[in-house]
Amino acid sequence: MSIRAFRRLPRTQRRGFIDTITDPLTRRAFEIVFLGPGKVSWQKAALLYGGGISPETLRVWAWKELQRA
Repeated sequence: MSIRAFRRLPRTQRRGFIDTITDPLTRRAFEIVFLGPGKVSWQKAALLYGGGISPETLRVWAWKELQRA
């Protein structure tokens, strides 16, 4: 599934998928990007995530996890 298609899913379906993610760091990234108030850019998500993580790293984590689905 693509990131764009995942964003279009209802919040309950997104939450259900996020709850299946076993890695807590990836799960937190998904919660920030896909469950936050409104659409959050990768740049802003990286700032909210903290720890000096890059926006590209978050995007790659999300893409890899969605390929698993």
